[in-house]
Amino acid sequence: MADLPGDGQRHLARRIVAYCIDGTIASGLISLSFVALAIAAAISPDPNDMPPAAVLLSMGGLVVFSILGFGFFLLKDLGGGLVGKRLCGLVTVDVETGRPCSVGQSLLRNFLLILLQSLDLIVPLFRDNGRRIGDELARTIVIRKGS
Repeated sequence: MADLPGDGQRHLARRIVAYCIDGTIASGLISLSFVALAIAAAISPDPNDMPPAAVLLSMGGLVVFSILGFGFFLLKDLGGGLVGKRLCGLVTVDVETGRPCSVGQSLLRNFLLILLQSLDLIVPLFRDNGRRIGDELARTIVIRKGS
């Protein structure tokens, strides 16, 4: 299935909306870690002498919500897509088999997105097939659901 048809440029707007939805969820989770820090600071009468419960709350919240946020972002294409792509009628599939994106593929394509940032988001604008660098290396393509 090496020539799996994608919509290329035609569904780029859907991909952008899906990315914004997933980015908002990931950012929201990461932001909750700072809420935990703010709560810990608020319950501590002296910031230089925080009670153990406040330290535990702040550190635990920082770690847990940061892991959840980055984990969500890295795995947002698992099984073809979690929230954003599903809402937008898109699916990330293996370019060879047409099967939904695996854990490894999702990690690779989204880790590269974090590393390359804007460059990886701009590349699809100049390619007929609409694939990012992360798609090429992970051997994935984003297609409309049911294609």
